[in-house]
Amino acid sequence: MHRRICLLVLLCLLVAAPIASAHQTKTEQLDQYLQACTDLKRFSGSVLVAKDGRIILKKGYGLANYELNVPCTPQTKYRIGSLTKQFTALAIMQLVDRGLLSVTDPVQKYLPDYPNGDKITLFHLLTHTSGIPDYTSDPSFLIRAMAPVSVDELIASFRDRPLAFPPGAEFDYSNSGYVLLGKIIEIVTGEYYDIYLAKHILTPLGLTETGYDLGVPLLPNRASGYLRGSDSLLNALHMDMSHLYAAGAMYSTVEDLYRWDRALYGPTIISPDSLEQILSPQVAGYGYGWYIFDVFDRYCTMHGGVAGGFSSLLMRFPADDAVIIILSNLGNAPVERIARDLAAIIFDQPYVMPQRK
Repeated sequence: MHRRICLLVLLCLLVAAPIASAHQTKTEQLDQYLQACTDLKRFSGSVLVAKDGRIILKKGYGLANYELNVPCTPQTKYRIGSLTKQFTALAIMQLVDRGLLSVTDPVQKYLPDYPNGDKITLFHLLTHTSGIPDYTSDPSFLIRAMAPVSVDELIASFRDRPLAFPPGAEFDYSNSGYVLLGKIIEIVTGEYYDIYLAKHILTPLGLTETGYDLGVPLLPNRASGYLRGSDSLLNALHMDMSHLYAAGAMYSTVEDLYRWDRALYGPTIISPDSLEQILSPQVAGYGYGWYIFDVFDRYCTMHGGVAGGFSSLLMRFPADDAVIIILSNLGNAPVERIARDLAAIIFDQPYVMPQRK
């Protein structure tokens, strides 16, 4: 009898679970999932989810500073790492629109003494097909990155390393290429990279809470960076963002990145043709600063980033007018898994609630 009662109760629970979840709003489902990640110490940060031009969820989880007990909010600023590449790529294409350069130009046109500069084009740099090794993969990088570095010193750290393959032969993600693109922006415009971004991209789009992380100036609402250890949080090693430069040195908020997402639907500061090139697969499912692939049979443009105790991800579904923005002050937060599960929620696909292992 006891067994029959237990089986009956279990059957009722199994039947009732979908009914209960069906009554939840998308906002409640998203929040419940993210709160579970936070409770399990797998996430700390801010998230914005929007669809059809309407924000479904905008909220902070965990703490921006664990020593001072400061909560994360939608206004918290985080290092965004390689999301910076989207801004660098757009800056390059603005200069293409102005007739100041071409993606087919060889690197030697701007850096005459760069090794193999006659064979490597700006297209190769944009699409990670140059063959230039990624300088951040050097075992000593994290130690060297504690002290400031000039752009020329940064380039010198990888310029004489042999190519991993002939330019254009393969795809191999390399921050080195985007460092060179940042330098080329400076050479062509006569403006520092951060000044060019502020003047020609950030200010025109109203991205007032986004910028280049210079480190020294005070930055209101700045989060501290951490790593999740086996049973506790650890402070991330100090990293001077000059070492990431045009490949990953920017900061932002989820609110500003939503403004960025909105801007990408209308070519307000770039030509329609250049914007299409940026957001179209060029090589191995990569555009200019964006990965392009299908998620749940939907066209998706996405990029993530990691930088000094921070991780980030921006996932867009243009045909559905949907976006998921995740900024975390845990350098090893599983942002890709989280983003995919949040996408499953908004598109009514199966997902698994986070659980203790």
